[in-house]
Amino acid sequence: VTLIVAWLLFQALVLLWLLRQPLSPATTEDFCNLSNKHSLLLFVGAAAWAIIPTINIFPALYQGGLFVNAPIFDHAKIAIVDAIAREGLLPINPYYAPEGEKIQLIYYYTWHFLASQLKLLAGVTGWQAEVAFNWFTGLATVGFLCALAIRVTKKAIAGALLLLLALTGPPADLLPWLWGPRWADWVGFPPVHGLELLWIQMSWVPQHVFSALAVVVLIWLASRILLTPGWQWHDAIVVGLTGAAALGSSTWVGGVGLALVLPVLLAMALWLRLPRDHYINAFKTAGLAILICVVFALPLLISQASGPSVAQSDLPFRLGLYTATSLVNKEPYWGYLAHIVLFWLQFLPLNLGIVFILGSLALFA
Repeated sequence: VTLIVAWLLFQALVLLWLLRQPLSPATTEDFCNLSNKHSLLLFVGAAAWAIIPTINIFPALYQGGLFVNAPIFDHAKIAIVDAIAREGLLPINPYYAPEGEKIQLIYYYTWHFLASQLKLLAGVTGWQAEVAFNWFTGLATVGFLCALAIRVTKKAIAGALLLLLALTGPPADLLPWLWGPRWADWVGFPPVHGLELLWIQMSWVPQHVFSALAVVVLIWLASRILLTPGWQWHDAIVVGLTGAAALGSSTWVGGVGLALVLPVLLAMALWLRLPRDHYINAFKTAGLAILICVVFALPLLISQASGPSVAQSDLPFRLGLYTATSLVNKEPYWGYLAHIVLFWLQFLPLNLGIVFILGSLALFA
């Protein structure tokens, strides 16, 4: 009852806000003249695409046995979904209870919290709720990317092409098998965890994909705010909530990763040389949005801070040069330079394939 009332209250507030906005008719110049038929086909295509990564965590029955694919390994976090549905917030660690003591979960859990609400509403198991929300995350992500591609190109076919490109796989999985082991250093993965395309990440860690989607939405919102001369308080609310979703779903993507790229994004925004009042309004929006983000991310921050202090534990990350190739050793100084160059010329094309090549050409076009 609490969940349904909270959801209805949120919808009522959004509806009230929409009714108070001045009406401005949409134009084909602003977006694209999509017919109902094209819109429906793109939606069905995105929904079908989202099934592909979700199949990997869907159980299959065969001759009395239960079979799942390898990505189920990272979905042992279904226990988090069950724990939140059972005990609420702040989440209790479902894996570790020293001497029977309940301790808080030190993990980013917003995605799993949302899945737990599905479990409560529908009366299903945590596994069923996670399968459903895995599918929805894929639909939301590829659907937004389709809309963004159509908005940039103003062509409906861009959405269909995006869906097709999102089905491609990494060449480094196929070429060593086709060409033989002697070419493995040239066309295979080096001995590190490679990058993963969207559908592969969706199978393993949908919470990171959800956070990445929120980051892309943040960048899109920032571009709209920069181009708007007036200050709008509701923009700050949307940005703040989106930032909290990004941070709460993945500390790495929506926290560490976003913090590292913010200086680059800020420099790119200044490079646009927009009128001064645009930047002033953007900084006002950002200030209020950060405050809203912190307030809504507070439960997560409390859980994260409940663990050992930084002084008592090592940092969970470090800086170093990524191993980009098996062709060259990193030890000599020229080896470092070779790894930096081959990261772009060998590692990324073999990991991302045609998506990287076409994306690079599009950026320079």
